[in-house]
Amino acid sequence: LSNYARLLCDLGQPNLALELVPKIGESPGHILDAWRVQGRACLLLMDYAGAERAYRQALQLDPTHFQSIHNLTTALYQQGKLTESEVVIRTHVTSNPKDAEAWSLWGWTLIASARANEGAAAIGRSVELAPNSAKHSNFLVALQYTGDVTPDNVLREHQRWYSTYVGTSSITTARRNHRKAEAPVRLGFI
Repeated sequence: LSNYARLLCDLGQPNLALELVPKIGESPGHILDAWRVQGRACLLLMDYAGAERAYRQALQLDPTHFQSIHNLTTALYQQGKLTESEVVIRTHVTSNPKDAEAWSLWGWTLIASARANEGAAAIGRSVELAPNSAKHSNFLVALQYTGDVTPDNVLREHQRWYSTYVGTSSITTARRNHRKAEAPVRLGFI
């Protein structure tokens, strides 16, 4: 039943998912699922206070579940409770220093709290832990909020990213593929 409720949330029907929450909670051993489904549905309905209540209950039962921590942080953030939001995610980062997603969320929370330099550094840490182009792009956006950003700083970060994670092999491959594309195209019909 809890999987069905999650599916309803995924399909954009959080009201129907909320109707199932009491039934999920009645099932032995499923109270945690009920709180998580309720929190998720409340987030989708933009009932951030309801989501906060649900995720606090879920975290009392399973204090290390990252998705609940993430969603509680989001609910607090959306309510403008930035200090509480930061405490929740900072506590998680402190005990899980290799969690790239947590570093990123902490960074954006810091930026929203007008601590852009700290936020950009946290998002930069997220990129170091789990490098990918989407995280790097977020880092470059975060840099725009810092007071000392210049076009040269952004260019240096692009170059650092390229030399560290991309290297020259992709350029060589791209040039080789480009040369192949310049060859005459032969079309035929059967």
